[in-house]
Amino acid sequence: MTGDSPSDPFRAALGFGMLPGCLGHAVVRNPWFEPARVSLRMTSWCCQCVDDIQTGPWDEEAAPYSLLEPEWRVWRSLPHASARRQWMRGRVAAKDAVRLLLLDRYSIMAPLETVGVLPDLQGRPRVTCAALPKTSAWISVSISHCGNSSVALATEQTGTGHGVGIDVASLTDNHEGLAEGGFCPAETALLEECPEPDRPHWLLRLWCAKEAVAKALGVGLKGNPMNYRVLRVDRPGGTVEIQVADTLELADPSRIQESVTAHVGCDRGMAFAVAWVE
Repeated sequence: MTGDSPSDPFRAALGFGMLPGCLGHAVVRNPWFEPARVSLRMTSWCCQCVDDIQTGPWDEEAAPYSLLEPEWRVWRSLPHASARRQWMRGRVAAKDAVRLLLLDRYSIMAPLETVGVLPDLQGRPRVTCAALPKTSAWISVSISHCGNSSVALATEQTGTGHGVGIDVASLTDNHEGLAEGGFCPAETALLEECPEPDRPHWLLRLWCAKEAVAKALGVGLKGNPMNYRVLRVDRPGGTVEIQVADTLELADPSRIQESVTAHVGCDRGMAFAVAWVE
């Protein structure tokens, strides 16, 4: 709480410090403001969890302090140490984003271990928190991984059939073959007016836009990026309109839309895209 008065509102911290249970400074946790403010329609928080040391048992040290028992069982069932660390990073980022959202909207300071983020039957992350007020709203969360970094976006939704998606990609990784494997010629032609040095980064934005829309719909790419076609690119406005294939089968048919707009950008060495399904 800030100020001298007990009625002063809570303010979101700029960082979260050391992960509980970790003896070293291997994990960095911070809010990431750029993806959260690309759309003013919803209250959203985005957080990033970076594993600076990709070896060692930091996730085992943090698990008792960070995970609910059902989450612990999922984490322990993963076959490889690298998969467990990635899963833990994603959950920490998601929990931090949810905690900031609760702090912002309801002045509730929820400890890390009170927020649950578990996959539903379709593998989508779902939020549980005993501290969440009884309202008509619910919290939608999306997680993305890139190298040793995991990010998550949490937003408060109302009604039914809503979803949020975020995706990130490193600007420095080798993305050779992405244009041929992920897009048709009509899609890549939309970047012909883009200056040549900027095209690789914009191609990553388009790819992230497809992934973000697929996550917002709750089904993923289904192994076929052509289920999602880029219709329009507004480079000055930072938006990409994605057409959704009418043959795509959704777990919730009410979510189907002819097209979805993704907000895109570059920050922290990564391209990112955020999409909402109304």
